[in-house]
Formats: sequence, C-alpha cells, structure tokens
Amino acid sequence: MTSPSPEVLQNAVVLSNNNWSAAARLLSEQGFTIGRDTVRRRYEKMTPTEEGSHTETDFEFAEKQLSGEVDVDTILARRKVDFDKKLKAFEQHRHVRIKVKMDGPIGLGWFGDPHIDDDGTDVNLLFEHAKLFDGRNPGLYGNCVGDFRNLWIGAKLMKKHAHQSTTAAQAAALLTELMNMIQWLIVVKGNHDCWAGDDDLLDWLSEKTTKVMRATRVMVDLVFPNGKEVELYVAHTFKGSSMWSSAYGPARKAQTHRGCRMYICGHLHEGAYTHGFHPDGRMWHAMRLGSYKYIDDYVEVLDIEPVQTYVCPVSIINPYASSENSLITWDLDPYEGAERLAWMRKRWEMGKSTDT
Repeated sequence: MTSPSPEVLQNAVVLSNNNWSAAARLLSEQGFTIGRDTVRRRYEKMTPTEEGSHTETDFEFAEKQLSGEVDVDTILARRKVDFDKKLKAFEQHRHVRIKVKMDGPIGLGWFGDPHIDDDGTDVNLLFEHAKLFDGRNPGLYGNCVGDFRNLWIGAKLMKKHAHQSTTAAQAAALLTELMNMIQWLIVVKGNHDCWAGDDDLLDWLSEKTTKVMRATRVMVDLVFPNGKEVELYVAHTFKGSSMWSSAYGPARKAQTHRGCRMYICGHLHEGAYTHGFHPDGRMWHAMRLGSYKYIDDYVEVLDIEPVQTYVCPVSIINPYASSENSLITWDLDPYEGAERLAWMRKRWEMGKSTDT
C-alpha cells in the first residue's frame, strides 16, 4: 500500500497520544508499512515551527526517501533471534549430557587444587596419584576443580612470585605433563586459572585431553548404556560457609538446587564430605576437596589445619546398583578406589552383584 496521507498520519499520531511506536503500529494495522522514526520525521515536517514555514502538503517527493537509520522494530526482531541462539548455546555450554560408552561401574577421581608451581605443593604426591588415571585402571577417569597454577597477578600478589622457585616455563612444562598423563573427564578452571586470560595453555591442552572443560562450573549428566543417568555439578567453589563444616557450600547448593546427585568443589584448601536426600528420594553427595598445596601461609593465617585426606578421593558409580545407597560410593584413598573399582568390574563381568 502507498504511504499514508498527511491527514491519516496526523490522525494516527493524535489517537496514539504522540507515541511514535504506537502510531506506527496503528498505521501498520491499516495496511501501511512505516516505522516509528519515519512517523516522527514526517509528522514534525507537517507541523509549522515559525511564520511562513512549509508543510508537507506544499511539496511532494517524486520517489520514496530512504532513511539511513535502522528501524527499531527491525532491531528488536534481529536481537530476539540473536538472543534465542545465544541462550541455547549458553544452556548447552553450562549443562552437558555425556553418553558413557563403557558398560558397568566406573570411577571418578577428584583432584583438589593442584597449584603445580607452588613450592608448598606436594607435587610428588600429585604425580603419583596421576599415574592411577593414565589408563592402567580401566574405567577410572580424572577430574579437577581448578587452580592448576598460581599465575599471580596484581602488584600485591606478584610479590609472591619472588618467593617461588618454579619459573613460568617450568610450570608450563609440569602442567603439560600432568594434562597429557591423565584420562580427563571433567575439568573446571579456578580463579587462578582464569587470571591467564584468553591466551591460556590450559585451554589448549584441554582441547586434546579433556572431555569437558569449562570456566569455574559445569553440570554434567552421565548417561550409562543401561539408561541410568547420574547428574554432577562441578564447580571451583559454591557460595556459603560455616565454621562447623567445609562442606557447607556444596551441601547448601545440593539442597537448594536439587537437580544433581553430586556437588563437587574446592578452592578453600580444606576438605569435607556430607550427604542427604532430595525430596524425590535421590541421594545427593556434597564434597569440598582439599589441595595438594599443603604448606600455605594464607592457610596458617586463617587457622586452617592442612589435611591431605580429600586431595584425590574416588567416587565409584555403579549404574546397576540395587539402591540409592549403592549407586555412588566413595574411597578417600585413590589407591583403594582403584582396587575397589577393579574388583567391582570383575564381578560385573562375571555377572555377579556389584553392590557394596
């Protein structure tokens, strides 16, 4: 349809109380294609501002005048499409479903904050534990909650680097060795890892060695061959603290989130574990991991007792368990976890019960 006449346009503006968007919609309902900005410009030209000024009725363009401005309706339509795509990608990035190809029980080893370049880190214990997850134990996979390196930033924190004997090049070599050694399933970055910015060695290494790597947190649904699903929420840390339990943060998340069976984090360099049940009967497990950084002046200031009990616990998931109590079991010693998994897998292959 042709453009609205000045009288029709003026009437639409009056009926819309000088609201350009509303006037444009009203004209659109009448069959005219016109944007709010065009309505505004044409109406303002029709309104005399001083003696002797011309109105649009005095002259008429021979052809339609195009505007260099983008119509708001066009912007909104494009932004809606862009947001819908971004939201879907964000949700897929934050919540991942993984099909477990190996049938039977599997074990997940959870590495606490490594801080691989810190002189206070028991790096020998870290690499001894890493050997358990290099493929020699079928079904045993490594996972980490972040802070692989110190990566000190800022004037105050950079002073700590002067007391660190491990150079940046040596730290990179150790990180490369660790990442290539382990069969990784889930890795999240800690706040120290994020200080590296976009140009991060950990990102590059994870592309080759890790099934899922995210910054700070991720939810993963493990789907087993028999159809059993086990939901995990892995984060560098969860909000909330208590003087009575270091597991308060992940336990709080478990009881308010209610979507997963396991809530695992680190960050505080002190470990603890607790469990409970969701309203639907599913058992939840909440654990805060300790750190391989055993000697830490910051820990001393906070009066935290350094313990290595929770630096690499193993959770064994038995998709054929007969009850919630047997679905996920824990061994705080990774060596015992590896032995238990081997025993359970042997029994499963023989067709015997794998409940523990």
